[in-house]
Amino acid sequence: MKVWGLLSAWLGLAAAAAAGGDVLGEVLVDTRFGDVSPQSTVGLGEGVSGELPAGWCDNTEWADAGARYAAGEERGVTYHRVEVTAIDEGRVQFAWRALPDVVAGHVYRLSLEARSLTGNALKYGIRLQGEPYRFLWRTIEPLTDEWATYEHEFRLPVNGQPVGVWFVVDEVGTVDVARFSLKRFSPADIVAEVRREHPDGGPVNLFRNTRFPLGMQNGWALDRTLSDGDEVVVDVAGREAGPSGAPPLRVASDGPVRFITEPFGVVYPIVEHAVRLSVRGEGEWRFTVVRGETPVGRETVTLEVGADWRRLTIPFTPTLGVESYLLRVSGGGELLLDALQAGPSHRVGVYRTARPCEVALAVPRSDASSARVQFEDEDAVVRFCVSGERELPARLRATVTDVRGEVRALRPVTLSTGEFLSYGALSVDAFPERPFGSFRLETWVESGGRRSSPVNELVIHRLRRPRAWGRDAPDSPFGVHTYSTTRHDVMAKAIGINWVRLHDAEFEAVGWWSVEREPGAWRFRDEDVLRYREHHLKVLGQLGSAPPWASHHPDAGRGTFGYYDKYSQPKDLEAFAGYVRVVVDRYRGVIDHWDVWNEPWIHAWWNVGYEAGARGQAGYFTSEEPQQDYARLTRVARDAARSVNPDAVVLGFNSTTGGGGDHSFSGRDWTEGVLESDGLEHCDAVCYHCYVFKATPLGFPGDHVQRGLGSAMGPILERHGEIPVPVWMTEGSPVTYQTNNGLYRHTLPYASDDPGVVSSDRLARYMLSLLANGVDKLFLYSMHAHGSSYSVEPRQWGVLTTDEGALHPTGAAHSAFAWHVEGTTFVERLDLGGGVFASLFEGDGRAVAVLSGEPAAEPFPIPCADGLAAADLFGNPLPEGAAYADTIVYLASDAGGAALAEVLRAQVAATGRVARHAEAETR
Repeated sequence: MKVWGLLSAWLGLAAAAAAGGDVLGEVLVDTRFGDVSPQSTVGLGEGVSGELPAGWCDNTEWADAGARYAAGEERGVTYHRVEVTAIDEGRVQFAWRALPDVVAGHVYRLSLEARSLTGNALKYGIRLQGEPYRFLWRTIEPLTDEWATYEHEFRLPVNGQPVGVWFVVDEVGTVDVARFSLKRFSPADIVAEVRREHPDGGPVNLFRNTRFPLGMQNGWALDRTLSDGDEVVVDVAGREAGPSGAPPLRVASDGPVRFITEPFGVVYPIVEHAVRLSVRGEGEWRFTVVRGETPVGRETVTLEVGADWRRLTIPFTPTLGVESYLLRVSGGGELLLDALQAGPSHRVGVYRTARPCEVALAVPRSDASSARVQFEDEDAVVRFCVSGERELPARLRATVTDVRGEVRALRPVTLSTGEFLSYGALSVDAFPERPFGSFRLETWVESGGRRSSPVNELVIHRLRRPRAWGRDAPDSPFGVHTYSTTRHDVMAKAIGINWVRLHDAEFEAVGWWSVEREPGAWRFRDEDVLRYREHHLKVLGQLGSAPPWASHHPDAGRGTFGYYDKYSQPKDLEAFAGYVRVVVDRYRGVIDHWDVWNEPWIHAWWNVGYEAGARGQAGYFTSEEPQQDYARLTRVARDAARSVNPDAVVLGFNSTTGGGGDHSFSGRDWTEGVLESDGLEHCDAVCYHCYVFKATPLGFPGDHVQRGLGSAMGPILERHGEIPVPVWMTEGSPVTYQTNNGLYRHTLPYASDDPGVVSSDRLARYMLSLLANGVDKLFLYSMHAHGSSYSVEPRQWGVLTTDEGALHPTGAAHSAFAWHVEGTTFVERLDLGGGVFASLFEGDGRAVAVLSGEPAAEPFPIPCADGLAAADLFGNPLPEGAAYADTIVYLASDAGGAALAEVLRAQVAATGRVARHAEAETR
């Protein structure tokens, strides 16, 4: 369930009513779909029929699409079903047009109850009724087959046009909508709610963790570019107590340091607030209170060695409707930090904690503890330290929650009362029958018969040790984009990733614009590249970009040199060849695989100029022969690379499954143009990008991945009958705008619904389809796309990490997939009937079948046989009698691929299932 955001958490309307006042706010829309109230006939578009509730109308007349609207009822829930039968062009839309004009400063609260039995995504929001038909606010929900309530809170920009509510379905399938409501609240309404809810003026400390006897807690993070343990040291400053009574946090570095605290929510935003903390150390340090990415308060201090503790105060003015704030710290030298506090300015005088006690948590040091990963051969233990005064009897309570939401309580730990600090360890092996996956540990103190601490949490990941742990795996298909920091190199390797691609993350180490900003003045970042290799990650470098002195950028007359300006085409190919020779020779034996450029099919990425008066990315234009130019660049790059490293492998084409439009080529058109320019003659492998932007079903013959590969590589297949060189998918994701912060419940000051199982299953299906369709390597984008703040909405590029860069549950699913498939080769795909398929892999003396299916596939009973082991999406053993239902299942056998295929065929025959598809052919 998604919630409105912070305001509803503080202010729920029921609580306001219970406080003695009327429920505030103006009801704009409140529809129970499926009611027997008067219906309005729709059918404005050809092929659209049925009825919608009064006030709602179809808006599909402009599209080439078919749909039916029909009321239904199931187990007391009335609803309307939107059945999309065909989409040749456009999409199916229905709307409520009669909304009042937007008023500045008002808050909107929206609630939707919906489901989709076919796994469709539903886009909805507040949209302009007329041109340019722009959404003022929108969201996309990947619906499940269970009823769920999705709630949001937002503001709208004032505009001069009528607005309405629009729903959009752009895939064939069904969407069921049971209820929709929209309310509007004035600033006076919100202030009144705040005062009712908090007559005491708000909490004295909004931080859950203010003392750091075990170091940084869940939600804190170093900047994504800084490597822990070498560039920056983060630890506990010995046993000497700071002002809080506990050992302070220590952060030290010879260079610049940046880190963020856990976020905190302001519950009384109608008065001035302040963050206070105690500091000591050396160097200049800046402390900034941040709302989203916007600084709202700042204090800079210079610390001197040997000086006493200083108490800093950073005032700031809260904003109504903002979900969270955090403290961002930057500087250099050594910083000791303690006694953190945030709250209304009139209440944050003397340091006080939210409750008398606090619980700090940490993973014991191990091979992968920097990534909060514990392997199966390591004890399932978490360290704790309880700080604060406690009444008798005092006990530490804890629960463990798995990724599917099952909660199990741990045995309480009795705490002593005579010590301010109590250290210990918790055994967190709460699911011995399902030991693998991601787990949330929640802890709190009870003393004197009541809770005496905030709830603290730590998300850990119990995984099998990867097959290639501690060694190179050049034949592995699994890659990612990530900065070269210890924690992320360890994290990647721990979940079975063995390759990294240098694009965006660490591209500065090899990109021409970075390494030769002036002719002949070379500068390199060897330590970052070598850190990848120290952790046994193979590297795919990128030969691309151009400094202004060597590109078309100066011809455009732009006064800036921004992101896309780095990708202006080189003017002098001999200068580009010189760059290639220097970089490839420098990293010979360290980087032997090279990608040429990035996404040249987008004009901005392969530009030769900029239109005068244009704005943004759309202003860039490309040459008259862009594909020929790219094929020529590939030839130059490969010849130059081979001249200094005969073993260099150079990738070409750099195509896509999508594209097409005013400012880009479609993948098919780009590939065809490069092929006609002899691009295939000058590369050792072909590469393309594959993003799945919607909740499109994956993991079966003819899915989006297979169709996309056919689009990106179709011209090569048509000319040669096969793709004569390896195919690498060098950038892509199946969960764009679909992941958030995983299992977090208390780290965030707002509820964050994250479909961890759904996202994990999509990732496994996506990788399965790529490998089953002949792709040799795949590079997920991205493990580095977290920033210096938190977001309520799902992130665009997040695949494997949360907002602060910790591992997401999708990483546990990646671990299971890689552990089963690593070292094998795809053999064939078997149709098991009922929409279920088994993709068979074999190698290393073993075989594994990965079971997946179409939406609403019939459950497939898993066969039992000697030497056959069944596991779920996260690698946990499945009991006898289990069936494939809706998420990936692994069947591993030591009897070989042919024997495993025979077992599966026998199960199909025994259950009377009928295959509906011919077995898929490999390329």
